[in-house]
Amino acid sequence: MEIITKYSDHGNIERKLRDKQIHVITIAEFGKSVFRTYGEFIGNISHEVLRNYCNQANMIYGSITLYPLMN
Repeated sequence: MEIITKYSDHGNIERKLRDKQIHVITIAEFGKSVFRTYGEFIGNISHEVLRNYCNQANMIYGSITLYPLMN
């Protein structure tokens, strides 16, 4: 598995997410990060589901993934 730590291709990120060409890692702060923007507007994931994911991550002080709902 290859891990790319810096995304420098400023092409159409929305299309790349939808085509599963990239995977975005972000902090779990609802409304203060790209988490909500990508989840709601690109992934079509509801407010409630995203808020629950944020709460889960913060309760365990760890990381979680939205996959397979979204890359």
